[in-house]
Amino acid sequence: MRALLFCALVAGACLAIARENGGDVARVFKALAGAWMAVGLAFAMVGCATPITVDTDPVKFFAATHKLDPAPADWPKLRIEVEYLPADQIGIICGGLTIARPIAGCAYAYFVRGVCVIHINHSMRSNWIVATLAEEIKHCNGQDHAGQTTLLDAWQRYKTLMLVIGDLK
Repeated sequence: MRALLFCALVAGACLAIARENGGDVARVFKALAGAWMAVGLAFAMVGCATPITVDTDPVKFFAATHKLDPAPADWPKLRIEVEYLPADQIGIICGGLTIARPIAGCAYAYFVRGVCVIHINHSMRSNWIVATLAEEIKHCNGQDHAGQTTLLDAWQRYKTLMLVIGDLK
Protein backbone atom coordinates (compact mmCIF):
# COMPACT_ATOMS: atom_id res chain seq x y z
CA MET A 1 0.00 0.00 0.00
CA ARG A 2 2.82 2.39 0.87
CA ALA A 3 4.47 1.65 -2.48
CA LEU A 4 1.27 2.53 -4.35
CA LEU A 5 0.90 5.75 -2.39
CA PHE A 6 4.52 6.62 -3.10
CA CYS A 7 4.06 5.94 -6.83
CA ALA A 8 0.92 8.09 -6.88
CA LEU A 9 2.80 10.94 -5.20
CA VAL A 10 5.68 10.64 -7.67
CA ALA A 11 3.26 10.58 -10.62
CA GLY A 12 1.50 13.66 -9.27
CA ALA A 13 4.83 15.45 -8.87
CA CYS A 14 5.75 14.53 -12.45
CA LEU A 15 2.52 15.96 -13.78
CA ALA A 16 3.08 19.19 -11.83
CA ILE A 17 6.64 19.47 -13.15
CA ALA A 18 5.46 18.80 -16.69
CA ARG A 19 2.76 21.49 -16.47
CA GLU A 20 5.35 24.01 -15.29
CA ASN A 21 7.72 23.07 -18.13
CA GLY A 22 5.57 23.15 -21.24
CA GLY A 23 3.34 20.15 -20.66
CA ASP A 24 5.67 17.40 -21.94
CA VAL A 25 4.48 14.67 -19.55
CA ALA A 26 6.04 11.79 -21.52
CA ARG A 27 9.47 13.41 -21.36
CA VAL A 28 9.23 13.91 -17.60
CA PHE A 29 8.13 10.29 -17.00
CA LYS A 30 10.89 8.99 -19.29
CA ALA A 31 13.51 11.03 -17.41
CA LEU A 32 12.11 9.80 -14.10
CA ALA A 33 12.20 6.17 -15.24
CA GLY A 34 15.84 6.60 -16.28
CA ALA A 35 16.68 8.18 -12.94
CA TRP A 36 15.00 5.35 -10.99
CA MET A 37 16.88 2.78 -13.10
CA ALA A 38 20.19 4.51 -12.35
CA VAL A 39 19.36 4.73 -8.66
CA GLY A 40 18.38 1.06 -8.56
CA LEU A 41 21.61 -0.01 -10.26
CA ALA A 42 23.68 2.20 -8.00
CA PHE A 43 22.05 1.20 -4.73
CA ALA A 44 21.78 -2.56 -5.04
CA MET A 45 23.81 -5.27 -6.66
CA VAL A 46 24.44 -8.93 -6.26
CA GLY A 47 27.61 -10.14 -4.62
CA CYS A 48 27.41 -13.69 -5.92
CA ALA A 49 25.05 -16.55 -6.54
CA THR A 50 26.96 -19.75 -6.00
CA PRO A 51 25.83 -23.12 -7.36
CA ILE A 52 27.31 -25.70 -5.02
CA THR A 53 28.27 -29.35 -5.01
CA VAL A 54 26.90 -30.52 -1.68
CA ASP A 55 28.95 -33.72 -1.45
CA THR A 56 32.20 -31.76 -1.14
CA ASP A 57 33.72 -30.05 1.87
CA PRO A 58 32.42 -26.44 1.77
CA VAL A 59 35.65 -24.84 2.99
CA LYS A 60 37.65 -26.68 0.31
CA PHE A 61 34.96 -25.90 -2.28
CA PHE A 62 35.09 -22.14 -1.66
CA ALA A 63 38.90 -22.14 -1.43
CA ALA A 64 39.14 -23.89 -4.81
CA THR A 65 36.39 -22.05 -6.68
CA HIS A 66 36.14 -18.57 -5.15
CA LYS A 67 39.34 -16.60 -5.44
CA LEU A 68 38.64 -13.03 -4.36
CA ASP A 69 40.18 -9.68 -5.21
CA PRO A 70 40.80 -7.11 -2.45
CA ALA A 71 38.01 -4.64 -1.69
CA PRO A 72 38.30 -1.06 -2.94
CA ALA A 73 40.16 1.09 -0.41
CA ASP A 74 37.14 3.37 0.06
CA TRP A 75 34.52 0.59 0.32
CA PRO A 76 32.00 1.58 3.03
CA LYS A 77 31.41 -0.42 6.18
CA LEU A 78 27.97 -1.97 5.63
CA ARG A 79 25.78 -3.38 8.39
CA ILE A 80 25.09 -7.04 7.62
CA GLU A 81 21.62 -8.58 7.78
CA VAL A 82 21.09 -12.30 7.14
CA GLU A 83 17.96 -14.01 5.84
CA TYR A 84 17.68 -17.81 5.84
CA LEU A 85 15.32 -18.96 3.08
CA PRO A 86 14.24 -22.19 1.37
CA ALA A 87 16.04 -23.30 -1.78
CA ASP A 88 13.24 -22.27 -4.17
CA GLN A 89 13.24 -18.69 -2.85
CA ILE A 90 17.04 -18.52 -2.97
CA GLY A 91 16.85 -19.54 -6.64
CA ILE A 92 14.49 -16.64 -7.33
CA ILE A 93 16.28 -14.01 -5.24
CA CYS A 94 19.81 -15.00 -6.20
CA GLY A 95 18.99 -15.70 -9.83
CA GLY A 96 20.19 -19.24 -10.34
CA LEU A 97 19.11 -22.73 -11.27
CA THR A 98 18.21 -24.88 -8.31
CA ILE A 99 17.37 -28.10 -10.18
CA ALA A 100 20.84 -29.30 -11.18
CA ARG A 101 22.81 -27.70 -8.35
CA PRO A 102 21.45 -25.73 -5.43
CA ILE A 103 22.35 -22.09 -4.90
CA ALA A 104 24.12 -21.58 -1.58
CA GLY A 105 23.36 -17.88 -1.20
CA CYS A 106 23.95 -14.36 -2.40
CA ALA A 107 24.48 -10.85 -1.06
CA TYR A 108 22.94 -7.53 -2.03
CA ALA A 109 24.52 -4.24 -0.94
CA TYR A 110 22.28 -1.22 -0.43
CA PHE A 111 24.66 1.70 -0.17
CA VAL A 112 22.03 4.32 0.66
CA ARG A 113 20.82 2.29 3.64
CA GLY A 114 24.37 1.28 4.59
CA VAL A 115 23.34 -2.36 4.69
CA CYS A 116 24.25 -5.61 2.97
CA VAL A 117 21.60 -8.33 3.00
CA ILE A 118 22.84 -11.90 2.77
CA HIS A 119 20.37 -14.55 1.63
CA ILE A 120 21.32 -18.09 2.70
CA ASN A 121 19.77 -21.36 1.55
CA HIS A 122 18.62 -22.89 4.85
CA SER A 123 18.05 -26.26 3.16
CA MET A 124 21.79 -26.98 3.24
CA ARG A 125 23.74 -28.83 5.90
CA SER A 126 25.03 -26.61 8.70
CA ASN A 127 28.66 -26.76 7.52
CA TRP A 128 27.55 -25.34 4.15
CA ILE A 129 25.49 -22.61 5.82
CA VAL A 130 28.48 -21.49 7.92
CA ALA A 131 30.89 -21.55 4.95
CA THR A 132 28.43 -19.72 2.68
CA LEU A 133 27.81 -17.03 5.28
CA ALA A 134 31.57 -16.47 5.63
CA GLU A 135 31.89 -16.22 1.84
CA GLU A 136 29.01 -13.75 1.45
CA ILE A 137 30.35 -11.56 4.27
CA LYS A 138 33.49 -11.12 2.16
CA HIS A 139 31.29 -9.80 -0.66
CA CYS A 140 29.54 -7.45 1.77
CA ASN A 141 33.01 -6.17 2.63
CA GLY A 142 33.63 -5.34 -1.04
CA GLN A 143 35.57 -8.36 -2.29
CA ASP A 144 34.75 -9.31 -5.88
CA HIS A 145 35.47 -12.69 -7.42
CA ALA A 146 38.95 -12.60 -8.97
CA GLY A 147 38.86 -10.90 -12.35
CA GLN A 148 35.29 -9.60 -11.91
CA THR A 149 34.26 -6.04 -11.11
CA THR A 150 30.57 -6.40 -10.16
CA LEU A 151 30.96 -4.87 -6.72
CA LEU A 152 33.54 -2.30 -7.77
CA ASP A 153 31.35 -1.15 -10.68
CA ALA A 154 28.29 -0.78 -8.44
CA TRP A 155 30.31 1.18 -5.86
CA GLN A 156 31.67 3.47 -8.60
CA ARG A 157 28.14 4.07 -9.99
CA TYR A 158 26.87 4.90 -6.53
CA LYS A 159 29.72 7.35 -5.84
CA THR A 160 29.19 9.01 -9.22
CA LEU A 161 25.48 9.40 -8.56
CA MET A 162 26.14 10.85 -5.11
CA LEU A 163 28.61 13.36 -6.59
CA VAL A 164 26.01 14.38 -9.18
CA ILE A 165 23.34 15.01 -6.57
CA GLY A 166 25.84 16.51 -4.13
CA ASP A 167 25.68 14.06 -1.23
CA LEU A 168 29.27 12.79 -1.43
CA LYS A 169 32.23 15.08 -1.03
